[in-house]
Amino acid sequence: MWLNNSIFLLLFFYIRCCQSAKVLVDCTWPCADTTHACIVTNVTVQCGPQHNSQWILPQPNRSPIFIGETARRNTPCVTSPNPTLEETDLEDISNGRQSIIHWPPGNASNPLDDYLSDCEYNTYCSKETRICVNSKPEDAVCQSTHQCLNALQCIENDRCTDTSLDDDEDKAASDHHANRVHTAIIVVVVVVAALVIISVALFIYFYRKRKLKRINKHVSTDSTTISLPPLQHPPPPPSSALSPGVTHSSSSPSQQHASLSPNSSLEEQQQQPTVVMAQRSTETTPSMQQQHLQYQLHRQHASIDIKDNESTPNHIPPPPYSP
Repeated sequence: MWLNNSIFLLLFFYIRCCQSAKVLVDCTWPCADTTHACIVTNVTVQCGPQHNSQWILPQPNRSPIFIGETARRNTPCVTSPNPTLEETDLEDISNGRQSIIHWPPGNASNPLDDYLSDCEYNTYCSKETRICVNSKPEDAVCQSTHQCLNALQCIENDRCTDTSLDDDEDKAASDHHANRVHTAIIVVVVVVAALVIISVALFIYFYRKRKLKRINKHVSTDSTTISLPPLQHPPPPPSSALSPGVTHSSSSPSQQHASLSPNSSLEEQQQQPTVVMAQRSTETTPSMQQQHLQYQLHRQHASIDIKDNESTPNHIPPPPYSP
């Protein structure tokens, strides 16, 4: 239907264009006198003063319109004048009072024909009776668009046709096409965004995996190349080398205090807690173990020297008693 209407409209304009001719009229838009208008009569088209009940040409490419009181239904009507104007070969005019236009003017919705009249809305002027009658409904036989109800045009097989439906169909088709285009654009954007996110996630995953693998390989290489020998505790000194007042480092402080001889001097008893604290220290490295062993030997020799000095009397005995 839309294609048929379009073809008919094109054909109508082509016929109108071929039927219309270039004519010279004594009108300009606007007229030289702004109080005048382009008046259409049965003889001529020219600028003149406006008054009630006359036909004027509002634009050079539009049909005349009636100025005045419109005719009502079932009352006499007046049709638009259509003067016969001479064709001109001029291409342009520059006197400021005349214009070259195509005559007759008009368009598909308001053509200049025998049914253009002063009748009111939804009525037309009957050619037979010259009275305003009701306009024809949709799909009725017609000879002019002015015979059809408003929004109907006499285009398809000389019948009143609702062209707004075609416009609505065209608009719906255009909207549907636009919606499809928008949907396709949205789908493409979503797919591209998903691919970008997946690519970034995979890149981060493989990058972290490769980095972790490198770190593990480096740690395993370091543990293979750098290996420390286990710490070995030195054997305890023989018991024969220790003094009777100093016991092995594994003995408890109470046992060490009990093992002291009664003859031990005060200095030896004061030095004994130092020896015990030294023995309690944790031997973590070979150098510390060696220092601890030297300290024990030093303390052992010191206690032996003290005992030897105590066992040897260093005072002069008193002289014998003599009465």
